[in-house]
Amino acid sequence: MRLRLKLRKRIAGFSILEFLIYMSIVSFVGLSAGGIFVSINSSRLRAEARAEVNSNLRFALDKMRQDLREATNVTSPVADTTSAPLVITVQGNAVTYALESGVITRNSVPVISNNVNVTALTFERFQNVNLPTLKVATTLRATITAEYNSTLGELQFTDTMNSTVQLQLFDYVGRGNGAIEGIQPPAP
Repeated sequence: MRLRLKLRKRIAGFSILEFLIYMSIVSFVGLSAGGIFVSINSSRLRAEARAEVNSNLRFALDKMRQDLREATNVTSPVADTTSAPLVITVQGNAVTYALESGVITRNSVPVISNNVNVTALTFERFQNVNLPTLKVATTLRATITAEYNSTLGELQFTDTMNSTVQLQLFDYVGRGNGAIEGIQPPAP
């Protein structure tokens, strides 16, 4: 009978030591899982910030490239200089790319999302003359530096991208839009 009471007593509950060990194991597993979750979530947020900045930069540069390939004239920047804004003529219409309050605009319409803050936008125009033929090659490079628009330190991400486009604007020196002054084309 005493044996039965001892068995019932033993089966009926946990000792304090068993309870403490159980709580320690559960706490350790819970804290480990929580730490892993926080780490994964933080990595995901950083990856989203990086992807947001990169996709906005790529979109803006692609739009500029598309307009530059169709351009019939480049007003600004002038040859062999660096400046912003970019002013071009596309299908008879003036198109201006500028930096306004951290946002790239195309004719005053935002090209990128509000999640990205552009810190620098520059355009460089290069012209090279092939002297034997007097043909002019014009190239324009756009460079954009942007950061993710967040106050959280772990989401800070800054990237710079550039794109170079060879323009199809001019044929011979002294003729065409933006011809180089002072050099005469060959006589026909």
